[in-house]
Amino acid sequence: MHQFNYSNVMFTATAAAFLFLFCPYNVEAVVWKACLHYLLTCMYFLMCLTFLLEFFINPSIRKCLAIHAVYLASLFTLELAFAMPFVLASFIILLWTHKRENNILKKSFLMIVLPQILILAMYFILTKVLIGQFIGHYGAEKHLNFDIELVFNNFWNYLCKHLLFAHFWTFKSKQFLYTSLLSNTWVLLILTSGLAGLFLFALRKWHSVNKQLKAAMVFFVMACFCLAPVVNLFFMWIGYYENDRYGYLFSAFLLPSLVFLLNSIPNKKLGYSILGIFALSNLFYFSLMMKICNEAGHLQKQLLDSFEYEAFTGDIYIAAIPDNYKGLYMFRDYTDNALAFRESLELFRGKSPKSRFIDLAQFNQERPSDGINLTRIDSLEYNIGFDQYGNWFWRNGVGMSSYSQPEFELLLKEGYYTLRFRENPGSSMFIYPVSGNWNSVVID
Repeated sequence: MHQFNYSNVMFTATAAAFLFLFCPYNVEAVVWKACLHYLLTCMYFLMCLTFLLEFFINPSIRKCLAIHAVYLASLFTLELAFAMPFVLASFIILLWTHKRENNILKKSFLMIVLPQILILAMYFILTKVLIGQFIGHYGAEKHLNFDIELVFNNFWNYLCKHLLFAHFWTFKSKQFLYTSLLSNTWVLLILTSGLAGLFLFALRKWHSVNKQLKAAMVFFVMACFCLAPVVNLFFMWIGYYENDRYGYLFSAFLLPSLVFLLNSIPNKKLGYSILGIFALSNLFYFSLMMKICNEAGHLQKQLLDSFEYEAFTGDIYIAAIPDNYKGLYMFRDYTDNALAFRESLELFRGKSPKSRFIDLAQFNQERPSDGINLTRIDSLEYNIGFDQYGNWFWRNGVGMSSYSQPEFELLLKEGYYTLRFRENPGSSMFIYPVSGNWNSVVID
């Protein structure tokens, strides 16, 4: 950006990189291997912007082809790539405002943006032919659900989440913010109208707006385009970590926008003070996330190490196993046979249990010391509950309800559940965790 006479270029770049590197909401995308495509997509966006900057300074077919090659790779990586043509178009407009050459503007749109839109249209057609719907992954039904209230509700949810660190507020505070304040139609209308009004005012005064503020506005628009493909998906706010990946690419443009905005404040001390407070808050909450990740890792290690029933041949009923630790995935499972736990034992500890696992329930673990208790009512009936407050039972990634199987019936009560066998299960046992270690009760 030195080419366009921006001031404090190194400081701006370093500050934006620092905020993104230590953003507490980017942990899921980085540490969960299933999110590698989010990292790749972000890299593809940054590569295209770099090539575009070079193209704008010195146009060439080689740079143009490089942009399209990277865009093709991103399209077959993740649906967030749908935003690429619009992000690049926004960046082109920003560059053109500093280098007002209509020829390069026209060339950029004709050689880069228009072909990308055509490639995107061909992608939709190809996807329809191959898999029967225009959009893969979560499907067109969810990706194209442009309910206006839902879109603006989630838009402001993401803004408050990233700029106010709202996920780290007390439960009641963030519940009020997300489910009451930002779910109110009038509040959404006032906030959105105010933001739109500020943008329109800045556009009317565009020629007198300083470069830092122009960059802040354009990067904010780019962030909005990056959020668009996922803004209508489920917004998780109850715990940490889960679904934070949806905002990964969004934050890559929102945080530079914030740095540009604070740089544009005439009172530099004020701007740097706000930036410093935000950076320290960012680092503090990132450290908190690292602490939680460390605790989750130790807990997982304990549960794998303390499993000592490899030689047992009867059925093992897992009374409860951590689905997550403060929102971080532990042994979340969508089967009834604890496949995630069994595979973890085999892959990480080389243990191959001979038993059949019956996964009765999962739960959200909130502290390393959390435990489960088991009470025998009679030979066919047991109560399973918690040693402490603050947990609830899960099943298949959501809150558990009562259910039945051919062998038993499970009735969910307040703070515990009752398990009733239809007949004596024979040679089998219960296992349940207490402070990260497995306890067992043989069923006789």
